[in-house]
Amino acid sequence: MSGTAPEAPLRFLLVPGLERLARNLRLAGFDSVLGAGAQGQGWIDQARDEFRVLLTPDAEWAARANGVRSQRVEAQDPAVQLRAVLERWGGLEAARSGLGFMSRCLECNSGMLPISRELARERVSAEIAEAHQEFFLCRRCERLTWKGAHWARMKRWLQEILRDRALDH
Repeated sequence: MSGTAPEAPLRFLLVPGLERLARNLRLAGFDSVLGAGAQGQGWIDQARDEFRVLLTPDAEWAARANGVRSQRVEAQDPAVQLRAVLERWGGLEAARSGLGFMSRCLECNSGMLPISRELARERVSAEIAEAHQEFFLCRRCERLTWKGAHWARMKRWLQEILRDRALDH
């Protein structure tokens, strides 16, 4: 078994210590989980079984991941990490399209579902319910988010990271 599925969507397994990168990949719409309990070979096995790319800061584990797509994440800067991963695995264009933006829960990786303002009123202040039109609920952890100022800042941050650098010259 090669560890890859034909035309499989990009899915990532990140080792502990890369939690922020996992959140940023989710922000861009990519299925990104943290390695469950087991360490080392357990993460490699999980990545293989789930057809995920293993992301680790450890060069030894990246090298030992025979038959599993893997990448050593060397950068410390979250923006550099995200861009490097998406460049390596061909995810830049999908992320640039914006179609996956905020489609996954930043906390638990589950899909976000649109909900009505009426349902959101039960969970937010009256001011937030009146000021915003679109609300989204995580189907697993029930985290609620809405298109507001923070949403716009996150979108601008992501767009800046994903900008085509070739157009800057």
